[in-house]
Amino acid sequence: MGKVISRVLAVFAIALAVSMSSGCVVALLGLGVGAGVAGTAYYEGKLTGTVDAKPQQAQAATEAAFKELKIQQISSIGDALKAKIVGKAEKDSTVTVSVELQKDGKSRIGIRVGTFGNQELSEKIYSEINKQLSPKGTAK
Repeated sequence: MGKVISRVLAVFAIALAVSMSSGCVVALLGLGVGAGVAGTAYYEGKLTGTVDAKPQQAQAATEAAFKELKIQQISSIGDALKAKIVGKAEKDSTVTVSVELQKDGKSRIGIRVGTFGNQELSEKIYSEINKQLSPKGTAK
């Protein structure tokens, strides 16, 4: 009986170590999605949320947020249906913000920092975008 438990624990430890090195800890532990800022989801390195604005307004708010957070804007393209804003953050991490119009007239925002994501910075960017969209914000 003791050998069986030892083997089960060894197999679990190996599975845990393999999953940690492949980025699948969330799947192994059954956690699914991480949550931080209200109304957002953080999954596989990308933060997503919805803002009450058209894509062009969200694009302007993102540009203002980049300035406020000292993220160097590299490019910004968009239209009435979607937008994509790219910048460089600390340690030369690429920040990509995608905006897409939803059927309800709001915009879905996706934020990825670097290759594997940075939840803390993604949440800061999302919060700053919302701040810029508020009546006191500078984005119009």
